[in-house]
Amino acid sequence: MELSKMAYALNSLLPVTVRVRNPHVVPLDFHARFSAQEREYRYFLLEEPSALRCRFTGCSKGVLDIGAMQAAAGLLVGEHDFRLLSREPADKKNSVCRIKECVWRKDDGTFVFRIRANRFLRSMVRYLVGVMIAVGKGRALPEDLGMLLEEGLLTFPLVPAEPNGLFLWDVSY
Repeated sequence: MELSKMAYALNSLLPVTVRVRNPHVVPLDFHARFSAQEREYRYFLLEEPSALRCRFTGCSKGVLDIGAMQAAAGLLVGEHDFRLLSREPADKKNSVCRIKECVWRKDDGTFVFRIRANRFLRSMVRYLVGVMIAVGKGRALPEDLGMLLEEGLLTFPLVPAEPNGLFLWDVSY
């Protein structure tokens, strides 16, 4: 069967929230998780609750300083041990991730966090967003995130962001 016809057939069976866009032939040893080279997550955040958008956005419940949040995000680029910013077991052998890109932007009143890395730990993005919300509200400084990554020194409470704003956006193979 041609790949375009296969995509059409699969899309007719899948729920409308799941789509096959660009099917490719892959080797037999291909694994969707372990063959990935990079992943990108996006987190959508509002400053005030929204009855219409609450299902797909988190809410900071307060005004945010995007400049401070971007300063904190800039500290994440590079290779760091994210063990303290995840729900991984303490005895996990490897908790080092290489962040390639990490930026905030504001689009029509919605804060959008984009992070791209070689891998992510469990709940890592939600913890990172939670830290940057604290920075954006002035409850923590961008440097506090740096101290957490470099020295394991926690100077503020770690609270993960709500799950509803988080989306796996892209996977590169």
